[in-house]
Amino acid sequence: MTAFPTIVQGTFEKGHASCYTEGYMSLFMAAVNATWPHPEHLYVNAGIAATTLIQALNDRCVEHRLPKDRPVDLLLFEGAEEGADAEIIESLYEKVSQWMSTPPALVILRSFHIVGPQDFSKRQSESWQDYVNRVCVANGGEPCGQCSAQSQAALERRIVTAGQDDKDGVPARDAQTHALARRNGWAVVSIREMLAAGLRDKLSSRFGWSTCTWLNAFMGDVIHPNPIFGSRVIADALLLLLSDAASVPCSHGHPEPVERSSRSTTPLSAEAHSCFTPAQINATSTGWRLVAGEVVRDRMRNKPGWIGETPGASISITFLLPRASPPVLLRYLTSYEHMGQVAVTCNGGCRCEEQKVDAHSTSRTSLDRYSTVPTSGAEGDLCTLTLTILETTQSGEHKFKLTSVEV
Repeated sequence: MTAFPTIVQGTFEKGHASCYTEGYMSLFMAAVNATWPHPEHLYVNAGIAATTLIQALNDRCVEHRLPKDRPVDLLLFEGAEEGADAEIIESLYEKVSQWMSTPPALVILRSFHIVGPQDFSKRQSESWQDYVNRVCVANGGEPCGQCSAQSQAALERRIVTAGQDDKDGVPARDAQTHALARRNGWAVVSIREMLAAGLRDKLSSRFGWSTCTWLNAFMGDVIHPNPIFGSRVIADALLLLLSDAASVPCSHGHPEPVERSSRSTTPLSAEAHSCFTPAQINATSTGWRLVAGEVVRDRMRNKPGWIGETPGASISITFLLPRASPPVLLRYLTSYEHMGQVAVTCNGGCRCEEQKVDAHSTSRTSLDRYSTVPTSGAEGDLCTLTLTILETTQSGEHKFKLTSVEV
């Protein structure tokens, strides 16, 4: 670490740089500022909500989200979702670090596979608290009460074995990630491993809580920590890593890995492209509104986007084609509730076939997805893309949230 750490966190999606006022990174940075005070400390959140590391790897606009005027000391890759194996994490690091003057240190926060994905997907409409309570009740305990010894064993079995080999013998992703981190001098913080250790060591009894209550205090849902307790534990884990690093003299960045990937890294700006965050979108609309955030679990979250909720509401987005006939990537929120459908059309200096985009998800997830709109037009032409909310819906509601446009 240098004297003035610049810490970039997020999945490096097309978003915005901002500072959160809550969460484990705010707690972490508050401790950094108190322990090593300096006015040039900077925490940049270069990610955006409802994204994945896999999406980040396919994003062509990463460089627009990174600080350009100073070196970055530490990257935090948050999420490490299902499918984000070691190769994806390594490729993403190579992709991001090519824009930095020196290779930054990396912390990988694994917040997926808290329980086995097949186990949790059996009840797709089930919250984390409902899941914990169900396991307790099924094994002789009480909802949000004292779990029986049998319940304790069942919860530990489900959490401890969540990252183990599947029946086809594929290596556990937790083990892959740890091996990758050791090879590159990176660090891993796994929420699942924290929970498993807490269950084995019966940490709940130290607080006078039942196992059920302790688990619900740690996690807000199957991915996100509870801000009251879980976020503080994660912040403490990050501080422990920083303290350990500070006690060992070393050069800036991570050591050269023993084994490097043979993949070549393609420059991100190999062809002309444009990236528009919600605030940068040149739009005229009827029945849509630009929001900086939304309330999630009684807290305002930094989730910018354009939102429409009424059939017939339309938003028209105007931009110059950076090259001939580029595909337009619409990024939008999908969820298992509230979401509707839009019709996408083109006019002005470009043409495209009308297509329907459905933001309803059949699984209990709320993630951003891409929809590709092939266009025809000459470089420099002024194109207008229009999204109109349809009457048809699978959820019974009509909400649509556009979170970025890439051309």
